[in-house]
Amino acid sequence: MPQTQFNLLFGSRQPARDSQRSKVYSAEASFLYRSTLVGVVNKRFKGIGEIESYVWAILRRAYVKIVTIYSGQGRRVACCEFRLGEYRLKLPVWARTEATILHELAHALTDFKYGRNVAGHGWEFANTYLLLVRNVMGAEAHALLKAEYKAKKVRTKAKATRPPMSDERKAALRAQLAVARAAKVKS
Repeated sequence: MPQTQFNLLFGSRQPARDSQRSKVYSAEASFLYRSTLVGVVNKRFKGIGEIESYVWAILRRAYVKIVTIYSGQGRRVACCEFRLGEYRLKLPVWARTEATILHELAHALTDFKYGRNVAGHGWEFANTYLLLVRNVMGAEAHALLKAEYKAKKVRTKAKATRPPMSDERKAALRAQLAVARAAKVKS
C-alpha cells in the first residue's frame, strides 16, 4: 500500500509542536470552575446515544458527518483520533460533559478544516473551540472562556505578519539611519 493511502486510512502525520497544550488545559479548568460559579450549565450525558444525538445536532449546522462516537471503555482520558478515514471520539464515563465533548469535537473540526499538520492545541484549535462554545453553550460561556484564554495567553489567531517593505521605504530608512549615525559620530 502506498504511503499516501496508508496516511489517509490510518492518520499517520507529523504534527506541529503543541506548545499551547498546558495553557489550553489550564484555561479550560479555570473556565469550568468559573462557569459553575456564575451558573453556566455544563450538561452531563448518560449514554453514547444521547451524545450522538447532541453531536449530530451540532454538525448538522455545518452539514458535515465526520465523527463516530465510542464509549471509551477502559480509557483514562477522552480523545479524538483519526482512523480509517473517520474521526473517532472516545469518551469514558467521566468525560461525558458538554465542555469535554466540544473540546474533542473541536479537534476533529480543526483537522477537517485546517488539515492534519497543525498543532493539537494551536491557535486553530483554540479558535474552533471558542466558536463551538459560543454557538452551543452561549455567549456567557464564550465570554468566560475567551477571558480565560486571554489570562493564560492562549493564542486564538494566527501570528500577524508584516507586509514586505517597499524599496522606497528601505531607502528612506537607510538614509534616516545614516543621518542618525553621522549625528552620533559628531557628538
